[in-house]
Amino acid sequence: MDYVGIGLVTQWMALASIALLLWKIRHRLNPMKIDWSNPAHVFIISVGYHFIMNGIDAANWQIIWYAVYFEMTNSEGLVRLGVLQNIPFRHLGQILIAYGHLRALQIQTGEPMGYFWRVISCVGVVATYQVFF
Repeated sequence: MDYVGIGLVTQWMALASIALLLWKIRHRLNPMKIDWSNPAHVFIISVGYHFIMNGIDAANWQIIWYAVYFEMTNSEGLVRLGVLQNIPFRHLGQILIAYGHLRALQIQTGEPMGYFWRVISCVGVVATYQVFF
């Protein structure tokens, strides 16, 4: 699959550059132990996860649009499956990120997690209503 290689070249070059930079400055970085009871740590992990999931989603769509641009044989099938590909690459990532943010807020305030699920459910219903009506 040639379009996989074409689509991932820029992401791998960027990741390799960042890894090389981190390797060169590794002695300056203080290793941090993750404390899952610290809301700041939970929040930072969820933000980092957000960037990782966005990178995976961008690489996925870059492969699809390269295939369309170069008129490759499987391009129509990839575009038709785009909605299904959004579920794991975009939506699942955002759900887990939202959970990380809510968990950090729950740790900080001490409220039960059920309270935050009720709040986010209400927001989701209102947002869905605005999309369809």
